[in-house]
Amino acid sequence: MRELRKAQHPPLTIKELARRAGVSYTTVWNLENGPEEKVHSDIKVKVARVLGVSSARLFDSEVPGERNYRFSCLLDFCPNLEFQNEINVEDILEKMTLDELGDLYHIGLTPGEAVRRLNRAAKRLGLKSVELKK
Repeated sequence: MRELRKAQHPPLTIKELARRAGVSYTTVWNLENGPEEKVHSDIKVKVARVLGVSSARLFDSEVPGERNYRFSCLLDFCPNLEFQNEINVEDILEKMTLDELGDLYHIGLTPGEAVRRLNRAAKRLGLKSVELKK
C-alpha cells in the first residue's frame, strides 16, 4: 500500500490519503503498518478506491467475489495489463455479457486489444472508458 500511495502524482501522504478516503490518519497508518484484518472491509474499499485499485488487490484479507474473479481472470490472460483505474474496469467486467467476456478472455490478448474490447462494452453500457497506465 505504501508503494501505491507514494506512486500517486503527486505522492500522497498518509494524512492526504486518509482525508481523500474519508477515514482517520490512524486507520491508514494501521493499514500500512499493522494487521489489516482488524480494519472493516468498507474502509479498505474507500482507501483502495483513492489509490485506483480494488481492495482485493490491495489487501490479502479481502475475499475475492465474482467482481474480483472476473478481473483476475482478465489478468490471467493478459498479465501485463496495468490500468489507470481498476475500479472502472471492474464496473465494466461486472456488467459484460458472457459472449463479451468470451471475446475478452483468450490467450494472446494484447493490452491494447483488451482496452478496445473493454471500451466497446463500456460505451454500450454507458460506463466510463478505461486507459492503460502510461
